[in-house]
Amino acid sequence: MAHRVVTRGVALVDDYLLVWVLLSVGVGVAVPSMVILTPLTTPILAVMIGAVSLTLAPERFRRLRGRALVAILVVQTGMAVFGFAVARGLGLSPALTAGFVILGAVTPELVTPTMTELGGGDTALATVVLVAAGVETLVVVPAAVTLLVGRSVAVDPVAIVEQLVLAVVLPMGIAVGCRFRWPDRIGAYDDVYPSVSGLMVIPVIGIVTAANASLIRNGGAIIAVVAAGALVLNGG
Repeated sequence: MAHRVVTRGVALVDDYLLVWVLLSVGVGVAVPSMVILTPLTTPILAVMIGAVSLTLAPERFRRLRGRALVAILVVQTGMAVFGFAVARGLGLSPALTAGFVILGAVTPELVTPTMTELGGGDTALATVVLVAAGVETLVVVPAAVTLLVGRSVAVDPVAIVEQLVLAVVLPMGIAVGCRFRWPDRIGAYDDVYPSVSGLMVIPVIGIVTAANASLIRNGGAIIAVVAAGALVLNGG
């Protein structure tokens, strides 16, 4: 009975994740008071990264191709310039241009390993890229903002490091260590971990949306322009 309930729960999350995310966005816009839950985002992200990292046996890291990792990091560096080009092409204000530069330069989304695992991709590579790109961000973001936009936007590298350690490095290290110590016991639930991780994405999206609800409501036509630019940037 318990196994059947878990199986149905996993299918409900995996098969309808996009629906749950869209509902979460709607709730965030409709109930902006959800912003009080913002302090919970870091532990939720830690659970998300930790859960998907439980699927990572040490041998999966040994199979990583160094050339692929280097290529991804090189592309990540160039995304700051691409973000600047997109913003200038759309005629955005200096503040929004700075936002696009930062969006291009920052570490990949923390949900990347989860989405990679659910899509059947190389989760080990996605996780290592997340950490490596996060470290690279400490240099790229301040440099890109200063060179392309000027010094009008302050960047706090300490906050980036803190978020990276608490939400990614620490839970990933614990999860991989547990997998190494108890491979059979942990591996028995490999089909559940990605769904737990996907489930954590839903409240994070809602909380982040609630924090920006007023901007979404009052942004007017510029929201559509920024959304189009973000799609171009992420598609690049």
